[in-house]
Amino acid sequence: MHRDDYGIETAIATGKRLGACLRQQELGGQVRLDGTIRIGVWMLQDVVTRRGLDYVTNLCAQIESDVPGVSFDIRDFSQAEIYRCIACDVCPIKLGSHEEYRCIIQSEKDLFVEQHHNLVGVDALLLGAYSPTNRGSVNSVYQRFIERTRYLRRDDYALADRLAAPLVISEVGSNQNLHIRMLTSLVRHQTILHHPILGFEHGGELLTHDRMIEDATSFAKCAVQLTAGRVARTGAEASDNAYNPVGYQVSAAALAEQQAAGVVARLRSERSERHDEEQAQRIIAASTGH
Repeated sequence: MHRDDYGIETAIATGKRLGACLRQQELGGQVRLDGTIRIGVWMLQDVVTRRGLDYVTNLCAQIESDVPGVSFDIRDFSQAEIYRCIACDVCPIKLGSHEEYRCIIQSEKDLFVEQHHNLVGVDALLLGAYSPTNRGSVNSVYQRFIERTRYLRRDDYALADRLAAPLVISEVGSNQNLHIRMLTSLVRHQTILHHPILGFEHGGELLTHDRMIEDATSFAKCAVQLTAGRVARTGAEASDNAYNPVGYQVSAAALAEQQAAGVVARLRSERSERHDEEQAQRIIAASTGH
């Protein structure tokens, strides 16, 4: 074991990551945000009649009325055109800001070309899905969507430090475990995981409505606190998570070249400046309560 540097470093990094998340939560309890936070809800699986979307829309509307400071941005991607990831050697195709779309796929028909600015602009995110017993009626883009988020992960974790969770409604007997797949995908983006928000439907009735409200309310409140903590960070705490392209020789060589040229340092300095600007705009006061 003492020769396993990679394993030891991974274990140490895991501890540091946990500490950083707890620090972000602590900071979030000490400050107050101006305005609302934006929670992205991305529907990735549904039936043609959009039954799942109806459930999700109603749920989010109730949470918005019950929890101050949150706004849900619901986007139905379940029937969208998503080109497949081709696993580029260099991904993203160039260095730049998170706000700039830099995947090699450039077709105007592609979902990510059209929606990139909305995806990276969220303060928290929910992956939505509806799973019926009749699989023949399902439109699912989940796997294709998740594979394409590779360019966001490799872009120094563009979605890092956002609260994230699955939001899945399943018809009893559908025998689905999509929420588990979602969790394993979300954690790779350095998000902060909330327990899944799960609904179970039978005979056209949502059996777990009250529990879904309870879990979604918890998610919304946690999202407000963690967003405040993320924005309030300063100095080293606010530095971006750097993606390390282990196993990708072309990517590693390109990154080393850009580091030597000073491009990486310049971009990270610009990201730090944008963070400071966001902090000045969104943090309005120290919190007087808990």
